[in-house]
Amino acid sequence: VRLTLQSGKNNTLRYDADVIRGFFIDQIPALIIHLINYIGLTIICLILNWKLTLIVFIPVPIIVCIFKFMLPKLWRMYSKQWRRSSSLNAMLSDSLTGIRVVKAFSKEAEETNRFYGYSERLYNANLKVNITTLTIFVFVMVMGIFQVVTEGLELSRERLGADAILVPKYASATGSDLLFTALPENIYMDVEVLEQAKQLEGIAA
Repeated sequence: VRLTLQSGKNNTLRYDADVIRGFFIDQIPALIIHLINYIGLTIICLILNWKLTLIVFIPVPIIVCIFKFMLPKLWRMYSKQWRRSSSLNAMLSDSLTGIRVVKAFSKEAEETNRFYGYSERLYNANLKVNITTLTIFVFVMVMGIFQVVTEGLELSRERLGADAILVPKYASATGSDLLFTALPENIYMDVEVLEQAKQLEGIAA
């Protein structure tokens, strides 16, 4: 028993060391790259149009509050998942290393039941983490879609109340798309076009 426990501890230490090494080699560089991309895109968006950029970042405080509330629970779930995965790997490594001892004492059925028990605990931990993560993701997506739909309805209401919609030939959207689908379109025209439009009959100056 003493040798089995010591072997399990050694296997767990080796597995933890491999995961930590993978974290520093793979995860940290990817995190730095993503942070640089987000910061660079934010700066570019602010330079192009700071008003639209602020509108895009409206859901950020809501997302931060959600993760601040859910982060302790997620941390405990991921910690439990980590322990279950480490225990399963240690058990498998211990059983495969001592396969001759297992066969010598006819413990195949017992080791199989142990494997099923560890696998079921890991499955339950993974299922709980996935359900929680998907719930948060779906909630954030619904909030984003709700914001887009609300802004689209507001933009459509404003356009329906307009006297006229001026669409140049080079615009990618048609007048019906701009009017009924609230398609966002940035169009730059000379001030003279506005002055000419004011002279049309039925348009309020």
